[in-house]
Amino acid sequence: MKRETAGSVEKTQQTEVAKRPKRPKKIKEQREKIELKGRANAPHTIADALRATEKFLGPNLTWELRREFKALESKIPKFRAQLPKLADVIKSIAQKGGVDKINHFLKENGFSIRLKDPGNEMAISAASVLKMPVTWHNSHEAVKKTISIRSRISDRWKEVPAVTMINVKDIYEIPNHDHPIVRLKTNSNDTVYITKYDKPPPKDSMGLHQLASKWQKQIKPSAKKTIGSVPKYNGEVTFPMVDFQRSGDITELLGASPKEKGLVVIDQAKYEHILKMNEKGAVAKAASALMLKLRGGGGGPIPVHIDGPFMVWFERKGIIPFTAYITENDMKAPKDLK
Repeated sequence: MKRETAGSVEKTQQTEVAKRPKRPKKIKEQREKIELKGRANAPHTIADALRATEKFLGPNLTWELRREFKALESKIPKFRAQLPKLADVIKSIAQKGGVDKINHFLKENGFSIRLKDPGNEMAISAASVLKMPVTWHNSHEAVKKTISIRSRISDRWKEVPAVTMINVKDIYEIPNHDHPIVRLKTNSNDTVYITKYDKPPPKDSMGLHQLASKWQKQIKPSAKKTIGSVPKYNGEVTFPMVDFQRSGDITELLGASPKEKGLVVIDQAKYEHILKMNEKGAVAKAASALMLKLRGGGGGPIPVHIDGPFMVWFERKGIIPFTAYITENDMKAPKDLK
C-alpha cells in the first residue's frame, strides 16, 4: 500500500488548487457587467395600464403582486392618484379579445414591444405610453463636443459625443452623494435633473425612482454651494448625448391579479423605455403593455463634467414619471428626438 507523506499530500492539494478554474472572478465580472447596464423606471405607465383594464373588470381594483414585489404593490395607488397631473403626456387603451388594437397603439407611438395573441375572446389587454419631449431653455448656448470617459467594465477610455451648456445657474450638492446635481430648465413646464452616478444602480425594480425621489426632496436653495460669496460652480455643464432603449418583461406583474377579481391573472407584461438627449433637448418615452386571462470643492468656480455613468430624471408638477441610469453603451447621438 502506497503511503503518502505530509509533503506529498500538501503538494497534491496545491496542484489541485492550481488546476481549479478561477470561476469566482469570472462570475464577479459577469455580475458587474449586468449591474452596470443602463436601466430606467416609468412606474406611472404600469399604474395607467392597470387602470385601463378596469374598463372591462370594474373600477378601483386593488392589485395583489407576488410576495417579493410588495414594494411596487404598495406604490400603485400613489402612482394612480398622480395620473391626472400627467394627463397630457400619458395615454392608454384596453381591449377585450385579441391584441391587435394594443399592438397597433404601441407601433404608432414608436415602440417595438408587442403582445402575443392568446387566442382567447375573454382575455383582456391594455397598454400605456408616456412621452415627454423637452427643448433646453438655453439651447442656443449649447455646444456639441466629444469627451473621453473611462469604462468601469473594460477600464479603457472611450470617446463619446457630448453637450456643453453655459450659464447653468441651478447646481446643487446634497448629503451622501459625491457629485453635484444639475437642474436644467426647458421651454415647457418640465425640468430635467442630471448627476454623475458611478456606483452600481439599485437592484430593486423601484430603486431608481426611489433614489431620484429622495434626492429631489433634498434639493433646496440652501443646497447651492458657494465659496464665500462666490458660487462654487461656474455654470458650465458637460454631459454625454444619449440614445437609450431597453425592453423586456415586467416580471413583478406576472401572476398578479386584482383582489376583487381573483380569477383574472396577468399572463403577459412588457415594458419599453427610451431616452434621447442631444444639444437641442431630450425626450423620455415609456410603454407598459399587459394581457390578462382567467386562471387555469475650492479654487474658485469650477465646471461640472459628467464623464461617466449618470442618473437623469424628468419632473412635472412635483412628480417623477421617468428615471434612467445611463452607461457608456448608450452615450451616443440620437438621429432625432421623436
